[in-house]
Amino acid sequence: MTTYQQERLLQTAWTIDLAITCPGRRCEILLNDISSAECLVEDMCSQVLIADIFGAVQIDEVSITLGANRQAPMTIILRAQGFDALHATANLDLLVEEKLTRALAEIFEALHVERCAVL
Repeated sequence: MTTYQQERLLQTAWTIDLAITCPGRRCEILLNDISSAECLVEDMCSQVLIADIFGAVQIDEVSITLGANRQAPMTIILRAQGFDALHATANLDLLVEEKLTRALAEIFEALHVERCAVL
């Protein structure tokens, strides 16, 4: 990769920071294996981000944290880098939130977005 290409990637990088809580633990995946669940969420989110929003994506972190008991909410954190946005960037955070929550709603019963920032 040339220096120009590296500089261009740096100029078009977007940081994605998403935090979601799920009030219940009803979902389509087994929560006794959190690492597998995190891999599934990572794969699903990267596919959605690449297909609909960015030319390239690097997932930096996916974590799922279960509450202390079954009534306590579950938390999903996603941090990623998106490169070469395919859409106008004015409302990129809203687009990312909509696409990711729609995808995650397929496996988690209820979602509440605590934070979605695209910087």
